[in-house]
Amino acid sequence: MKNRLIRKGVFETNSSSSHSVTICSKDNEEEGIIEGLDRYIKDGIVWLDCYGAIYNNYHKDAFSKITFLASLWNNNPAAVFDLYDIYTLEYFVKKNTGCEKVYFYNMEKRDDINFDGESSFLPYDKDELYYLIFETSRYIRLTEDWS
Repeated sequence: MKNRLIRKGVFETNSSSSHSVTICSKDNEEEGIIEGLDRYIKDGIVWLDCYGAIYNNYHKDAFSKITFLASLWNNNPAAVFDLYDIYTLEYFVKKNTGCEKVYFYNMEKRDDINFDGESSFLPYDKDELYYLIFETSRYIRLTEDWS
C-alpha cells in the first residue's frame, strides 16, 4: 500500500518548471484587481479620447469609466461638483499610471441629457470613486433613458 502525504494550503506539482498561483483570501477579497491605464501613456503623457463615452450606457473598463465621468463633468459640472471635477480625474490617472500629464479630449456635449443634478450613482468618498474607476470588478451601468 502506498502512503500519501496530503498537505493543506500548499500548491505542488512534480514538474521541474516554475508555477505561480494567486489566491485571494476573504480579507483581501474586497480590494479587487486594479486596472492600469499604462497603455495610454506616450512620452509621459496619458491621452484619453472621450469621443462617444457620453453615449454609452455600460462602462466596465477603467478607460471607459474615466472618459464617461470626464464627459459627464463636461456636460454638467455643477451636478457632480460636490463629488469630483476634471482635476480629481486627472489626479486619479496620475496616481494610477505615474505619468506627468493627462489630457482628456473630444469631450462631447449632449443637449438631450436631462441630468437635473442627479448623481446618486456615484460614491461621495474620493477613495471609493477611485476604486469604482479602476477596480475590474466594478462598473457603471445607466438604466434610465437620459433624454
